[in-house]
Amino acid sequence: MSLRSSKSLHRSRSGAVFGVCRGLAAYFEFPVFWVRLFCAVLIVFTGFWPGLILYVLAALLMKPEPVAGAGPEKPAAARPSREDFRKRLADLERRIRDMEDRVTSREFDWERRLRHRP
Repeated sequence: MSLRSSKSLHRSRSGAVFGVCRGLAAYFEFPVFWVRLFCAVLIVFTGFWPGLILYVLAALLMKPEPVAGAGPEKPAAARPSREDFRKRLADLERRIRDMEDRVTSREFDWERRLRHRP
């Protein structure tokens, strides 16, 4: 049982419908064909709706497979520090203030009126 402890049950991102069958096949190490056949038989023999509801419920409850290459969070050195954030915020505030000064100035008002004369 220690083999399964390292794996977790996920929906496959490359599955046919929701990835439930491919995720189950990967988890239990069965061929995906047999898992899909079992699901199809289950849907047919339960009167269609109960089996289909069970399949959709499994798709909603299973987490999607992690994206390939998406590892753990970035190391602290790669993340912006609070000081970087404060510098960017101060720069943004300065730029907004400059823009407000420009838009509310008399020269801007005169230029706007001259450009839009009837």
